[in-house]
Amino acid sequence: MSFKVKIMVPVVVMFAYILFSAFMVHKILNDQRGVAPVINIAGRQRMLTQKMTKEMLLYLKTKDPKFWIR
Repeated sequence: MSFKVKIMVPVVVMFAYILFSAFMVHKILNDQRGVAPVINIAGRQRMLTQKMTKEMLLYLKTKDPKFWIR
């Protein structure tokens, strides 16, 4: 094999791999567009649950009735 062929084969293989990877990333991102609102809602619910739990534990620790008046 000539030197040009030895160099061109890996270059062509890497180029094909890059094109395939870009195509797959694009496809995956398009498939996940509908999932983003669900993830956002789940994140908000998780934050609300954490806040409620934190406030309840703080109230139980202090037993201060003024805690609820803010």
